[in-house]
Amino acid sequence: LIARHESLRTRFKNRNGQIMQIIEESAGIKVEKLTSDDIYLFVRPFDLSSAPLLRAGVYENTVMIDLHHIITDGGSMPIFFRELNELYMERDLSENPVQYGEFAITPVDTANDEKYWLSVFNDEIPVLELNTDEPRTDKQSFAGAAYYDTIDIELHNKIKEKCKQMNITPYVYYMTAFSILLCKYSNTEDLVIGMPVSGRSPKYLNTIGMFVNTVALRVKPDGEKTVDELFREVKSDSLKAMEHQKYPFGDLVKKLKIETSGRNPLFDIMLAYQDEAMTDIVFGDKKAELLPVPVTSSKCDITFNVMPREKDVVLMAEYCTDLFKESTVSRLVESFKFIVEQLF
Repeated sequence: LIARHESLRTRFKNRNGQIMQIIEESAGIKVEKLTSDDIYLFVRPFDLSSAPLLRAGVYENTVMIDLHHIITDGGSMPIFFRELNELYMERDLSENPVQYGEFAITPVDTANDEKYWLSVFNDEIPVLELNTDEPRTDKQSFAGAAYYDTIDIELHNKIKEKCKQMNITPYVYYMTAFSILLCKYSNTEDLVIGMPVSGRSPKYLNTIGMFVNTVALRVKPDGEKTVDELFREVKSDSLKAMEHQKYPFGDLVKKLKIETSGRNPLFDIMLAYQDEAMTDIVFGDKKAELLPVPVTSSKCDITFNVMPREKDVVLMAEYCTDLFKESTVSRLVESFKFIVEQLF
């Protein structure tokens, strides 16, 4: 697998202040024999100057794999596990994938994308003010934890039927519910919500690499709109955001000249919807179970992750522990579940 993907043979070197990507012709890995299944004993910092930026270990029937985010993203993991299983079963893989280096050096015209995003934020940009358990300071904290809950698969199946009727995706359904939740808790009808996007074109569907980008979705769940009107509006805005996803989020922040103190620029809240393919892992003829990794950091104030599985839908709320108590996040999740049930 490492031989097949250049990103898994990539290291980085500082040359006179410039960070350079170096692709090795070959890179080896030794699978560690672990003495316990304690993830904290396995995960440790990488040396970015040494390839591969990947490690693997095994303890009894538990396999641990750690990849640095600089060489991969969530969209790469189904590719990684699918091809790993093919190799594990000693089957030939299809033709070689397009390598990430081609994506990295291909010039992209983002003039129209920039024009779109500047039009979305051409007026006063709203700041979401949720009541926090602890006061916000001038220095942003990334200390975090995660709260888990589930949605019944029967309800999720009803949601998918509703989505077919409305010609929307489950993501749009859950984003609409999430925007209503934030509206109710903040008494704000103009919201900016972070939305991770794949950043891939069809050409790179079998390429392992760091493609993911973040877009800032502006949603206005005001009380004059019906739920179905809000569904259609969120769908339209999401499609436009996807169409213009090539524009780097960092460039937008610079263009808008946003000054922040102790918080993220543009948005503090995110919603991520994880496709079922991300949780469907097979080795041989056995379905593998993904074990949750303990969360100790939070990139935003709160990130809601909606993750459908075969028997239920996992809700994982990653939150900043210097702002929120677990009990507060628990109430948010319960309120979200209530709203999700009411939108039929």
